[in-house]
Amino acid sequence: MPTEPIREIYPETAGDAKVMEILGRWADGVQECVSFGTHVAKWCMDNPPWRDERSLPVLLSFRHALEILDSISVLIWHGLADPCKILLRSLFETWMGIEYIVQKDSGRRAMSFLVWHVKRKRKSYLQLLENSPENKQFRAALEEDSLGLLDNIRPIDGISRYIDRLNRLLGKPMYQKVDQEFERVQKAHKRNPNWFSLYDGPRDIKQLAEKLGHSGIYETLYRFFSATTHGMDVVDHKISRGDKGLTNIVQIRFALHAQNLTSLAISFALSLFRTMIKFHKPDCKPKLEEWYAREIRDLQMWLISGDIIKET
Repeated sequence: MPTEPIREIYPETAGDAKVMEILGRWADGVQECVSFGTHVAKWCMDNPPWRDERSLPVLLSFRHALEILDSISVLIWHGLADPCKILLRSLFETWMGIEYIVQKDSGRRAMSFLVWHVKRKRKSYLQLLENSPENKQFRAALEEDSLGLLDNIRPIDGISRYIDRLNRLLGKPMYQKVDQEFERVQKAHKRNPNWFSLYDGPRDIKQLAEKLGHSGIYETLYRFFSATTHGMDVVDHKISRGDKGLTNIVQIRFALHAQNLTSLAISFALSLFRTMIKFHKPDCKPKLEEWYAREIRDLQMWLISGDIIKET
């Protein structure tokens, strides 16, 4: 029989009917962005800049962004505002990755992403290849893990073939030069580089934000969201003064920041759509503006009009 939760801690809803109606409208707004984003995805897939794998990093990153937005919509509807900060942080990084690729040297930057991906995948396979140096290091780390994860590791049939396949891919002319650049940067910095660090690119996310003109977002939002991502933001807005000098802990479904986070999600979505359309299908820009005026503008104005939940 399912466990009945303590409803003071885990209520069925984030508020009364009026609050839930408001959250529903905000969630629907983010969902509308996802729906329109599917049209943007179709336009871009029908008009790729290359007819090969170089088109994949941007298109698949955009798909990932839509999935993040879809998740935010679900969380907002349930009043789970704080976890949206983690997703918005990821959305910001995904948007910057797309922007960096389409900014200039797009083909080479797309290949940098692909080579980085292949090398990460190969490393994970080597960690599971018995008697490889990577496997020995991996097993040593798992032996010290408190959860006993080593007991869950099983050999994968044919893993050597998977590794050979990735090695052959890196040996192709299209990949080879970028692979050499990856090795150069890795040797120079004594660590695995970010994909955007190749060819004298930004060293980290902070430098990437600076290069793309997003220092303000990085300093005011990305750092702020970092506390939630790393489990450090567990006190702010989570407690209040109770009766008889006691402290109340706020319920799990708590919509305090839902308004601002919804507004940010929609703003990031709009910027992402503009980036994608400009690179793949510039003649669709009027469709974006028409959709925004019809479906989103009034909602966005409402979201920045004041503290809506507190007024109900």
